[in-house]
Amino acid sequence: MIIIGHMVNEGTLEEGSDLWCFAYDFISDETKRKIFVNMKNDNNRKVWLDFMRRNK
Repeated sequence: MIIIGHMVNEGTLEEGSDLWCFAYDFISDETKRKIFVNMKNDNNRKVWLDFMRRNK
């Protein structure tokens, strides 16, 4: 996904990390993907991913 690649390129997300792997699995859900894509910025996306991973 382009957004995750952008997050890696900008240093917001580390490629190959647990959170990176979680992100790809997480966005396979259409509703969660729509929320993720429409968030205001990459930092908010990372915070949300981390929150969802910790609270699954």
